[in-house]
Amino acid sequence: NSELSQWEPRSYEGSNQMNIYRTTDFRRVKRRLLPFLMVIGLVAFTAGPIGAESATVTVNAGSLSATTAAIGFTAVTLDGTDQTSTATPTWTATDARGSGLGWNVTVISTDLTGGTPTRTIDISEADQNLTVQLTSGNITVTAGNSAPTTSVGSATNVPFTGGSALKILSAAVDEGMGTYSLVPTFTIEVPAEEYAVAYTGTVTVTIASTP
Repeated sequence: NSELSQWEPRSYEGSNQMNIYRTTDFRRVKRRLLPFLMVIGLVAFTAGPIGAESATVTVNAGSLSATTAAIGFTAVTLDGTDQTSTATPTWTATDARGSGLGWNVTVISTDLTGGTPTRTIDISEADQNLTVQLTSGNITVTAGNSAPTTSVGSATNVPFTGGSALKILSAAVDEGMGTYSLVPTFTIEVPAEEYAVAYTGTVTVTIASTP
């Protein structure tokens, strides 16, 4: 058979004669399919990543800081007995340095004075002490890793200005990296013999760059 004759008829006898064709040469079919097969193979060969790019970000250091609020004690009405007054300010400590060096917070106070002539609540006196307490439950992570640790889990006397400050909180190395809410409880003792005037003192709060 010639290449141009791709099909040849085959006859079968019967009342209804039918011509059935069969393939005698597939070469032309192959030539037609070959381009398609090559395209499919090329697509399969080239599928996959077309490139790899690096992704970069620069993280700059912030600062170590604390935000405090006034220590407003509840009013006391003298009744002939020794009394106490408390205050629970909300403070915030933030370590945004990104160094993990740790930090601490300390407090120290003056006496409380007021009136004319000047009257004094001497915080160094046994019945006039100013104390501070910061429980673990009152240290909350706003954002960051492990919370700092209290150093005054029970009421502790706040030292008088001129002495050594009292550490109330510390963050170990690689801890306290973030922002933390602190709610310390301050208590002032008011003796029965105290003068009835308004008293004011200064509590200095310092945040330092060591645990």
